[in-house]
Amino acid sequence: MKHFLTGCLLVISHILYAQFGCTDPQAINYNASATSNDGSCVYNPSSYAMIVQDSLPIVLSEISGMVYWNGKLYTHNDSGNPTNLFEIDTAHGLITKEIWLQGITNTDWEDITQDNTHFYIGDVGNNAGDRTNLKIYKFPKSAIGPNYYDTINANEIETIQFTYPDQVNFANNLYNTPFDCEAIAFKNNKLHLFTKNWTGGACVHYTLPNLAGTYIAQRLDSLNTGGILITAADFASNKQLMMLGYKNSGTASCAFWYVYDFNNSDSFFVSGNKRKIDLGEALTLGQIEGICFADSTHGYASNERFNPIAPVNVSAKLYRFTTTNWFPYLFNTTIDEATTDSLLFNVNVLNRSIQVSFTLSKDDLVSVSLYNGKGRKIRQKNYQLNSGNQMIQLDSLEIADGLYYVLFQNSTGLKKVSKIFYENR
Repeated sequence: MKHFLTGCLLVISHILYAQFGCTDPQAINYNASATSNDGSCVYNPSSYAMIVQDSLPIVLSEISGMVYWNGKLYTHNDSGNPTNLFEIDTAHGLITKEIWLQGITNTDWEDITQDNTHFYIGDVGNNAGDRTNLKIYKFPKSAIGPNYYDTINANEIETIQFTYPDQVNFANNLYNTPFDCEAIAFKNNKLHLFTKNWTGGACVHYTLPNLAGTYIAQRLDSLNTGGILITAADFASNKQLMMLGYKNSGTASCAFWYVYDFNNSDSFFVSGNKRKIDLGEALTLGQIEGICFADSTHGYASNERFNPIAPVNVSAKLYRFTTTNWFPYLFNTTIDEATTDSLLFNVNVLNRSIQVSFTLSKDDLVSVSLYNGKGRKIRQKNYQLNSGNQMIQLDSLEIADGLYYVLFQNSTGLKKVSKIFYENR
């Protein structure tokens, strides 16, 4: 009984002292006193230009899914193509390995994801909503050999079969079904499916076990994507989910749907920040179909060849993106503070300015950045300095009293961070 009462008191304490609200300083309705994100943030319209890394080989003209592992990208084509997985480099998108998956079919492969030991390929495309053979293929990464041409034997491939709990009608309804899916991602020891809803409704989020078997998917939550048909998704390690897609009307506008800073449950659409980021039109970007994170801030995207009518003919390309424009406020001070080196570094607050003092052993290009207590970058200055003692001053600061971080970084990537309490005195 004592342990039960203790648990109740802890829960009550959390309810009393946790203030729920929008914790993102970039949002219209940011609540500076909120300590727990409730997913209520609202944002002004925003846009972003992905960087073209390079064109992709013609054999990947129908590229549909992509994942980053061990310094390379692993990707595949969609329906009707051979059951091949392609390893490509990240610099130019050149194919460095071709992997044949034996004994299975490619009815409509739409995405690929991974855990620490296995790849999962989603044969989940369902444009007409009439498939009764939806499945995800699972095989160990260790089965991939060193040769350019490689084979994953049939006995190494497991199958996860599933149906949707809310689908009762399996009649052919081409491009007018809520039960199509082109985006799968792994997190919390589950497979997460995000639907491509042709009916104009919300993207629905389902989960599946990552073990071989036959299942009924669990429906969790949904997100109104404003007509963007979700075609790919991936998680980063630090509570980020990036989805992308396009509209099937007008100029076929493309967009990210970026969900981040969610809690530890699987209800990402409920507890996380949700913002649409416009990317441009398919007339220039192509039909974007693949996305993956390479680390906690950067990733890659890809498009299928797009040639709906002459003279439109957009070849398949590999793109790069970063999320630092929108998710800077989980600034990782723990790692930065642990950095040890011989650089002398000191920060003082004096007369409504912040003075940063340090000593350089050689001429160097350095940057000094100021972050608020949420980790949102407020100011950054870059300096080309000579060796010796240096003092940089950040002044004319129109900021409120409170906790801030000062980050110093040099051209070699060395970082120093200092916590300060700023007062308007």
